[in-house]
Amino acid sequence: MYSFVLREISETTGAHADLKVFVSPAETSMISAMSGKPRFVSIDEVEMYRNAAEAAKQDTRQAQKTYQEMTAQEESKVRQRYPAILQFDYKFDRANKEPFNISEIYRDDKFTYIKGVPQETPTVYEVKDGKPSLIQYQFSAGLYTIPKIVDQGYLVVGKKKLAFHRLSAAR
Repeated sequence: MYSFVLREISETTGAHADLKVFVSPAETSMISAMSGKPRFVSIDEVEMYRNAAEAAKQDTRQAQKTYQEMTAQEESKVRQRYPAILQFDYKFDRANKEPFNISEIYRDDKFTYIKGVPQETPTVYEVKDGKPSLIQYQFSAGLYTIPKIVDQGYLVVGKKKLAFHRLSAAR
């Protein structure tokens, strides 16, 4: 739909113009839309699509429910087995509280965990072959999660250091 405002600009007073306006679309998309078939869908087709959409929603809900049940069962199995996997075989100076406030260091078969509430989040180093190397970790809710098993290492905040080592690690 187009709207036009036309004005008579001739010098003749009371003149009346007889005008025609022709609109010629230049864009290909406009030309094909104007010359194409009207896009109407019958009410039967609309109803068919609605029913198909509702059936797909039901299938999705059922699949989600099944997945959640399976996940809950697997999670339950892992929670039952997991405590037996944890190894509390690390030694560290528990008297050296400030600023680390570490309560436990333990591991499973893939990760090392350090539990504590530090005043300031320390840097964690691993010692291998007598040389320290910086370790990447995640800290959340008082738990450091190191994505590997660390046999020997230490935490550092400023000039303070807290060393730890695994008792069962081969020296």
